[in-house]
Amino acid sequence: MPNPASNANAKGMPLAIALGDPAGIGAEVVLKALAQWPAGQANPVIVGCRSWLESQYLLLRDCSDAPLADPADLEVLDLPLQQAIAPGAAGAAPPAASPPGPAV
Repeated sequence: MPNPASNANAKGMPLAIALGDPAGIGAEVVLKALAQWPAGQANPVIVGCRSWLESQYLLLRDCSDAPLADPADLEVLDLPLQQAIAPGAAGAAPPAASPPGPAV
């Protein structure tokens, strides 16, 4: 039986990256990581709210010298938020807007 995680089996398979909790640091982590994405590798599909990702990009760009991927260059499976989310603020919406974690 082949190893499902082997490179041979993964070639051509898209990678999806969830932005996570909209009140968390997911956008920062994703934008910084994708700024270092290897040339020649297929870009991953980002799953989350495009407008939230873009707003976080603008905030980070203005307060950090770290390289960031531009959301305009990314493929995003857009899942718009139903209400505005303040980063770092707890509320009822973030858990509903976050993808569910694995069952334990």
